Amino acid sequence: MASGQNSALIWLAALAGMVITLWAVDPGRRVASPSAPACPANTEPMLRIELIFGLGRKDRAAITEDEWRAFLAEVVTPRFPAGLTAFDGHGQWRNAAGAIILEPSRTLLVYARPDTGVDAALEEIRTRWRQAHDQESVLLAVAASCVGF
Repeated sequence: MASGQNSALIWLAALAGMVITLWAVDPGRRVASPSAPACPANTEPMLRIELIFGLGRKDRAAITEDEWRAFLAEVVTPRFPAGLTAFDGHGQWRNAAGAIILEPSRTLLVYARPDTGVDAALEEIRTRWRQAHDQESVLLAVAASCVGF
């Protein structure tokens, strides 16, 4: 991320009343992470992670339910065995060529402790989905939350 982008990110976070920290995920790449919130009793700070997977493919049939379930079982669940929630979506996004693409999607919602190797797990999941299903990207959103079980 360029220094101007870092400044803009920090300014926007300050404007929104957030405190952020930056940590390296891999060489040359930095990701913004919300700081741990002050949590109420019987909860603990965790990361709220959303991954949005497009189910359409270029010049091929959409990803099937069986393909999704296999990916979930073989790639996602081993990296987040404590649990997750998946739900259907209908989204749109602008691809690299500038076209608006409408397609069905799946969203995964995961809560994880930040010290569990979560960044490597997320990048592995995103990379394997893109490669296996001819996808341009997988949306990743991470926020701080207070979670109680």
